[in-house]
Amino acid sequence: MRILLVEDDTSLGETILAWLRLGGHAVDWVRRGDSADTALMAHRYDCVLLDRGLPGLSGDALLAALRAKGNAVPVILITAFNALADRVEGLDLGADDYLVKPFELEEMSARIRAAVRRGASQARSRKACTAGAMRWKAMPSKSRWRLPCACACTCCAIVASTCGRPRAS
Repeated sequence: MRILLVEDDTSLGETILAWLRLGGHAVDWVRRGDSADTALMAHRYDCVLLDRGLPGLSGDALLAALRAKGNAVPVILITAFNALADRVEGLDLGADDYLVKPFELEEMSARIRAAVRRGASQARSRKACTAGAMRWKAMPSKSRWRLPCACACTCCAIVASTCGRPRAS
């Protein structure tokens, strides 16, 4: 699993980095919000651990921008902001989970696994196929595609039947 750790506290960052690598994860660690934005544009991550109080670009601003771009990567906020209003605000900004510092590393790992599972499940349910302006959406629990119109014409059926098949190179 590839994780982006965005934490400006050196001691905590080193501890989390060592723990996650010990668990077999590939981890990129950045200490600034603007550096995290650059990393997120350059790489695909399975999960982001994001501090809210960062130099360069706040964790809140980074999260809001990430969600505005449609990026659904699981994000777990790790922060000292522990008031109920802070937690609600962070989740409403688009965080998938919220950990208040200090926290147990084992719990953090469990929350990462849960967030990644939820993200993978949601990605499967959003599976869709597009051809020009037409879009077909997978019907969960069925091995067929819902057509974008009610006509059920042969053309739509043929295109829809090819969705999900590997393309010839």
